[in-house]
Amino acid sequence: MVADFASLAGVRGLAEQVRLDFPQGIDVLINNAGVYEQSLEKSQDGLELTWAVNVAAPFLLTSLLLGAVRRRVVNVASVSAASSIDFDNLQQERGYSAHGAYSLSKLADILFTYEVADRLKTAGSPVTCNCLDPGTVNTKMLLAGWGPIGMHIQDANDEYHVATDPALDAVSSAYFVGSRQARSPAVSYDKAVQRRLWGVLEEQTGARWDA
Repeated sequence: MVADFASLAGVRGLAEQVRLDFPQGIDVLINNAGVYEQSLEKSQDGLELTWAVNVAAPFLLTSLLLGAVRRRVVNVASVSAASSIDFDNLQQERGYSAHGAYSLSKLADILFTYEVADRLKTAGSPVTCNCLDPGTVNTKMLLAGWGPIGMHIQDANDEYHVATDPALDAVSSAYFVGSRQARSPAVSYDKAVQRRLWGVLEEQTGARWDA
């Protein structure tokens, strides 16, 4: 399956196709798509492109597919996640930098991971939701921006570990660096910030999840 994560319509189309092709549901949803934009660009929906692909798209896809997921949701974050969030500049219209936009998007991924996990727990769902920093991997994005400074993509097994390790069956609302649990930025544990971001993302994507 192929989808354009710079388009909310593309994400909705992907979710519909997954449901059609896998009527019995899916075991794991891994939100791994990401971009690192050198200049301020807008998505088809008018969102800053890094935010659109790295945050709005996985939020919407998770919302649309959550009823089909049977075991785990895994969001790919980053050790370079920002330590603060400015709700008045989420679209990076003031002082854009590629690193700033990317770091903000990864903090947002951690924040919405924890909120999803809390909502799943409150609803009594057996599905878990965690996030991780997968390490420095020679993806197309890394090669384009920095060159081959990371591990070979075939050696990047941390996402597989978090998605499948039976020892993590009951672990939710956790952040991993590699295969070990770690502390994410302090602000990511702020429930008020998590819920405020959730409201922003609902407004941006039209997604609704009341669990």
